[in-house]
Amino acid sequence: MISIEAPLDDELCRLTLLVFKASFEARNRTVLPRALKLCLDADMELPKWLRLGWQEAYEDASKHKSWDKALGRPGGKGKHTKNRKLHDELRHRIVCRVSELTRKRGDKKRDKKETGLFNKIADEMKADGIKISGGTVRDIYYDEGSKLLRKLAEWRKARGLNSDFLA
Repeated sequence: MISIEAPLDDELCRLTLLVFKASFEARNRTVLPRALKLCLDADMELPKWLRLGWQEAYEDASKHKSWDKALGRPGGKGKHTKNRKLHDELRHRIVCRVSELTRKRGDKKRDKKETGLFNKIADEMKADGIKISGGTVRDIYYDEGSKLLRKLAEWRKARGLNSDFLA
């Protein structure tokens, strides 16, 4: 879990909430707890969509006696907990490293078949004792859970900031 100790950038928080809102409007309730935490961490007023969405999810949880039914399963159906936890732990590092390496080589467009970049990151992680393949690095980078981090890294890169937004 990421803890935020430094003051949060207002523009970054608004951008993040817009991404969460778009995801919620696409019927993805799993963003509600993350959006709520962001607002609480940033001491922001809850936007109307989040208040109403949370109230609806709470009523559904009370009705079904299950937060999983109200908000969706935390890792998605059929995901192995051990793999999901590892992916969640590595997600930030992978997204920031891809952003950093692509900036160094002239910001060429990435695609899913670009194995050299992902293999290089996997080799770096193996040197740190993490058993991972280039294919798994690619899968983590492009999976739904990394979408927000990719957008945030792009937002920071466009402003000339370090891609590691938690540094």
